[in-house]
Amino acid sequence: MYLTPAAAADVFGLVASYPAGSELVLTYTGSESADDDPTSLAARARELGEPWLTRFSADGLAAELARAGFREVEFLSRERAAAYLGRRDDGLEPPRRARIVSART
Repeated sequence: MYLTPAAAADVFGLVASYPAGSELVLTYTGSESADDDPTSLAARARELGEPWLTRFSADGLAAELARAGFREVEFLSRERAAAYLGRRDDGLEPPRRARIVSART
């Protein structure tokens, strides 16, 4: 993630303060995404001038979202994530190399 851990926590806290039923959906890469692996998203982002500052394991992200105040956290399959894209005619699909999580207040 291009945000620092503190900035990510601030964003999570802000969105968690929204009215009940509010939802945050985000993509993230796992903590195993290494800068030294030239095929990783982190390495590719760094080449484009966007260093990866924060990584989460699924458990770590779930804990961080719960700590921020979210009541429901769901890790989405690509098929489930496709529902968030609607009926598009431009071919946009859920990412293959990043994970997607939904968190609700």
